[in-house]
Amino acid sequence: MKLKNFVNTMMLAAVAMLVCVPLWAQRPGRPGPGMGPGPGMMRYDTATEVTLKGTIDEVNEVDCPECLRGTKGVHITLKSGDQKYEVHLGPTSFLADQKFTVAENDEIEVVGSKIKLGDSEVVLGREVKKGDATLVLRDKQGIPRWSMGPGRR
Repeated sequence: MKLKNFVNTMMLAAVAMLVCVPLWAQRPGRPGPGMGPGPGMMRYDTATEVTLKGTIDEVNEVDCPECLRGTKGVHITLKSGDQKYEVHLGPTSFLADQKFTVAENDEIEVVGSKIKLGDSEVVLGREVKKGDATLVLRDKQGIPRWSMGPGRR
């Protein structure tokens, strides 16, 4: 009888370990590209949201930690009054998919979050207006539209 109880106890312990160990080994997931803080990721802060109107002084396609892995991002220098702002819009492919282009000397309005990046301030664009066209880059919480699944864009 004691041997049977011992075997049953060991079998129960083995089953518990088979169930619990894989669950215990799970680690919290990392956010995907453009989904918020993580190594190299920038955080959109709704508390620092600004609206800027001005003229595009420069357009650059650069490797961008905020964009999808291995893609280029569109960054612009916006001249507003006597100030210049570096504005990060999003992946080049996303802007192309939306058929939205920007060029030097375009007059635009940008809504975005002004954040610290290293020693400088940049604006993470949420919405860009050019003429009658408006491109929504992020939702109101700052989640990039390019990171959303099909049907959510």
